[in-house]
Parts: sequence; structure tokens; C-alpha cells
Amino acid sequence: MKSSGKYPIKGKVHVDEFVIGGKEEGKVGRSYDSKKKKVVCAVELTDDGKVKRMYALGIDNYSSKELKKTI
Repeated sequence: MKSSGKYPIKGKVHVDEFVIGGKEEGKVGRSYDSKKKKVVCAVELTDDGKVKRMYALGIDNYSSKELKKTI
């Protein structure tokens, strides 16, 4: 999936990365070798601080190189 680029995110934006998946035996939190899916999301806010738009993208790892792909 790729954005058309017609509506770039602007203004106040919050970005965070997280994992999706249940508990795995012997794995804690963001283990790199787990089966959990890694995701980065960006939330664009209105001037009133309410959510305007939200985008999420699956990533391979938490490296700065991988995270910069979302910008």
C-alpha cells in the first residue's frame, strides 16, 4: 500500500512504534526474534488536539533506518 501523496501529514503529529501479538513463552516486550508484528503509527491532530487522521505501517525492525522509511 502506498500513499498518493496528495494529502501529506502536517501540523501537530504524534509518532510511536509498538508490537502486536499475544504473549510468547520466554519472550519479553520487543524481542527481535519474536513472532510479534512491529508497527509504527502517526496520528495527525487538529488545532483542538483531536485526532484528524491516523496511519499505521508494518516495519521489519526498530532501527532508525527502518523508521525513517515512514517519513
